Amino acid sequence: MRLQIDPKKDVKDACESNNYFAAFALAASYFEYEANLIFGTRFENRIPLAKIERWSLQTKIGLLFGLNMLDHSTYEKISKIIEIRNKLVHPVNIWEKGRMRDIFLKFRLTEKEKSSLLSFDECYFKLIEAHSRALSEKSKEN
Repeated sequence: MRLQIDPKKDVKDACESNNYFAAFALAASYFEYEANLIFGTRFENRIPLAKIERWSLQTKIGLLFGLNMLDHSTYEKISKIIEIRNKLVHPVNIWEKGRMRDIFLKFRLTEKEKSSLLSFDECYFKLIEAHSRALSEKSKEN
């Protein structure tokens, strides 16, 4: 049996069930997976994969933008999703002036933050396109 994933459906399902923590975590994971494929294809044997693994997702997306593999709009949309994901995943200091802060505050997202996931499909497709271009360039080299 082979496990099949459907990134667009996974993120959409998480949003529809109001599980935005999972939706943003999944979106970032799928972005990172595609970015790793692109770097593995483009820099095969020139940059060790172990080194690429240690780069943050924001660094990877920034490099793809810097290499003109992503347009500015896609870069900005992915960066916003990463920023919100980090807000949800990484806890803040819960102590404020000697008392405990509302630790669930970080899980309360504005409608604007939630709507940033609407660009997931488009951004994911752009990463797949970038990977396809990297594969084409690689085949031309051989």
